[in-house]
Amino acid sequence: MDNSLKFIQISDIHLGARVLPRCFSTTSELRLKREEEILSSLETLVDIFNDEEAEVLFVVGDLFDNDTVDSKIINRVFAIFSKLPYTIILPGNHDYISGACPYSQYERARRGLDDIPDNVYIFSGREYSSIYLPGRANVSITGRPFTGNSAVTEHRMAENIPRDPAEISILLHHGARTQFTFEEKMKVTAPFTASELLAQGFSYTALGHYHSFSTIESADGMIKAAYSGRPFACEFRARNGCLLIGEVTRNGVEQLIQYSIDKRKIFDLRIHCDNIEGNSSILMHAKDECERNGVLKDDIVRFSFTGTKKNDFKPELLIPSNELFVSVGDFSELHLGYDIDQMLKVADSKAATAESLFLKEMYTMICESDDIDEKAILSEALDYGIKALKGIKIIPNDTFVNED
Repeated sequence: MDNSLKFIQISDIHLGARVLPRCFSTTSELRLKREEEILSSLETLVDIFNDEEAEVLFVVGDLFDNDTVDSKIINRVFAIFSKLPYTIILPGNHDYISGACPYSQYERARRGLDDIPDNVYIFSGREYSSIYLPGRANVSITGRPFTGNSAVTEHRMAENIPRDPAEISILLHHGARTQFTFEEKMKVTAPFTASELLAQGFSYTALGHYHSFSTIESADGMIKAAYSGRPFACEFRARNGCLLIGEVTRNGVEQLIQYSIDKRKIFDLRIHCDNIEGNSSILMHAKDECERNGVLKDDIVRFSFTGTKKNDFKPELLIPSNELFVSVGDFSELHLGYDIDQMLKVADSKAATAESLFLKEMYTMICESDDIDEKAILSEALDYGIKALKGIKIIPNDTFVNED
């Protein structure tokens, strides 16, 4: 339709990154498998465009994770784009514009990379600029790329963003949405508020930088902006990343379709260990949680264990390696299998023991620490130390990884 534009939006793919979560770092074979899966998934864009009859792909920052991406990956992704109607790329804080970035003509010549296809446009100036979509004089797209990987704290949307006039105006923005304007202590990248964005008056803003899906709507319920999120299951803190399909008019987007192109999903499941005796019971609870949450064999799962740790708890035996693609355990919230309060009382009495004094010193350090990772390390050190003083065999169990 001439008065609307069918688009597909994606961001934060981070090609060339060390594939996350950390469990992938245990084997290069697993990382290579995920890298190939991601590239193969991107190739499905060609079929999606044909099925949806979309006109343009918006890549809203961090297509590449850095400027050392393998040449084969760069050539392959641009070969995919060459088969699409049109692609517009806004470089983000990871794939920022520089002489060494994968978008640089100099760097491409130096590395012998393939030419950028004619149907791909990359924002490259230091200020905002606009282009008209080829063949669509009523559609303008505006963007301002990153030119460095340093934090940009200025609210770029606090001032009026210049753009070419058009019936349908689209902004590409890679940055962090904040709740309040000008939060001086918040170190985020290219921050903006929802009110700042809505005041700009663009028909729609394609957002990147946050790795989870979310939208910003106008008072009348039209979608005026959206994060697609990271479309591949690569980290536990991100949820619902996807590819977005939408149709924008001058007033915004009525509905966005969240389209998953990754066969794997990430789950973060909590296992409460209180009143559970033995590894077989904990394993049963873990499997029940997987079934209740719809976890499949292709998925990636982190089990966060809480409650009281049993002395005979052997987490490395929990999930058989052939039942999940990857499973990883987090034991930072497990309590020690003994009465801390009672041992603290002993430490302050005349009957103080080496165990109680050691526990008091370590427990004080844990309580005074403001760093989550440090607390977890200190907790494990306390656990190991008490076991050693009790003559209990120590089996490292801070993290387990099972791989298919």
